[in-house]
Amino acid sequence: MMSVPIAYVGILIIWSTTPLAVKWSTLGSDFIFAITSRIVISALLLWLIMFLSGKKLPWDHSARRVYLASALGIYGAMMCVYWSSQYISSGVMSVLFGITPLTTGLLAAYFLKEKSLTISKSLGKLMGFAGLYVIFLYGAVLGKEVQYGVIAMFIGALLHSTSLVWIKKIDSNLPALSVTTGGLLVASIPYLLTWFALGASLPQNITTQGFVATGYLILIGSMLAFVMMFYVIKHVSASSVALIPLMTPVIGILLGQWLNNETITQQTMIGALLIMLGLVSYQWSYIRPVSGNVLKYIRGRVA
Repeated sequence: MMSVPIAYVGILIIWSTTPLAVKWSTLGSDFIFAITSRIVISALLLWLIMFLSGKKLPWDHSARRVYLASALGIYGAMMCVYWSSQYISSGVMSVLFGITPLTTGLLAAYFLKEKSLTISKSLGKLMGFAGLYVIFLYGAVLGKEVQYGVIAMFIGALLHSTSLVWIKKIDSNLPALSVTTGGLLVASIPYLLTWFALGASLPQNITTQGFVATGYLILIGSMLAFVMMFYVIKHVSASSVALIPLMTPVIGILLGQWLNNETITQQTMIGALLIMLGLVSYQWSYIRPVSGNVLKYIRGRVA
């Protein structure tokens, strides 16, 4: 049986390294081939796993709706992420995608009637979007392409949140493996169509770094991460899971500087700090009991 702490740390590492792996996976190839190969191969491998384990993929009306909702995030959000990787650093990508809890909260309040108008949540949204605005303004100094990359990441976060809220609204009882496999299979269709529409070119000089990064994203980023995530959700409180999006942007920025020689400017750091403070405020109801337990533990050890 998998260790819960190992699974938790595994998710943190995978989510933190994904933006950098996305940038590396496009080395020697264009972004559309990199993402299409990742999704199609992941879908086929998961389908093969289900087939060999004797599990059938449900295909009734409700299941098709869930797969379509899942595919919205897999195609729309990830297409935006890969496209923006051409223009912005992996650290900035990690920070900008970290606003998904805020966009999800806004959509859930409207479509699911969830209560998210508390003072801490409202303050969190304001700080988060203020940080996004600061990063966008700095993009104007670096050029229009950087601004477009920031906009694409925001649209990606919004599409990812829309997908999550849509799945929640459908309220299906499908197993997580079925949702993931079905969503990947459905998303493979528009990816292949987009690839063909853009010329269906195969990479001529794909680098070893790009090949390894793509393999990592297929096996670890697209498959193992889902297994670990649902395992952790089953065994760990929601408050603990809520801490993951707060830590991944910080680790993502550090990895980008360390492994990819990325420079983080003062303006970008200010925007990132605003976004992360916004996430802390937004998730405060979950963070507070966890931080209280940590302080009690530290005091006990000191005493």
